[in-house]
Amino acid sequence: MPKPVILCADDESVVLNSLKIQLRNKFKDAFIYEIAESADRAAIDRAKREANLHSYLSKP
Repeated sequence: MPKPVILCADDESVVLNSLKIQLRNKFKDAFIYEIAESADRAAIDRAKREANLHSYLSKP
């Protein structure tokens, strides 16, 4: 089963990168960390991940 994903969205890249570093320091490799610079981008990325997960789970 794939790792859970933490998706952070903010329009400030400095904030996103700092948050990603802090999360990785706290939770190490327990999650996949992704960032998006807008809510629209986050929604697109989420839809892609869900499609990939569905494809992964549908394999025999």
